[in-house]
Amino acid sequence: MYIPRKHPRQGEVFYLRILLCNLAARSWEQLRTDATGAVHRTYEPAARARGLLDGLDEYEFLFEDYAASAAIGIVNSEKLQQLFVMCLTHGEFQANDMWAKHKHLLCHSARGRLSNANGSRYSSDMLTQMAENEVLMSMAEHLDAMGTSLSQLPGNSVPN
Repeated sequence: MYIPRKHPRQGEVFYLRILLCNLAARSWEQLRTDATGAVHRTYEPAARARGLLDGLDEYEFLFEDYAASAAIGIVNSEKLQQLFVMCLTHGEFQANDMWAKHKHLLCHSARGRLSNANGSRYSSDMLTQMAENEVLMSMAEHLDAMGTSLSQLPGNSVPN
């Protein structure tokens, strides 16, 4: 069964989705019960107590969820790039780690487009570098339109 993704700003609905996607509970109380048997008042502490966020910020978790969908072709690279920019500006998002881990997914469409347009004129490594540059420039333009840049975001040194 598909459960629509929720934005972290949707609060308890966001955490409820995390619990529903990870537990086979038979009641709302069971969803709020952690592994030690403690029943929490709300879904957020229950999800955190179960370690379902694995130390990730809510926006990192959201991005990881979308990245998993991108890996199997459900979400396209452009959508993932938009989410990356949104996460950069809203959460305690570790851009360096997420870029390093998911740049192949973020750049997938750009690399395919460049490969189709340039045939065998460039090496695979050169096409990958060109795609990464294109995606970084695109994300930089989106951030610029929001009045910020990669270099202005705390703790982020993703190439500008």
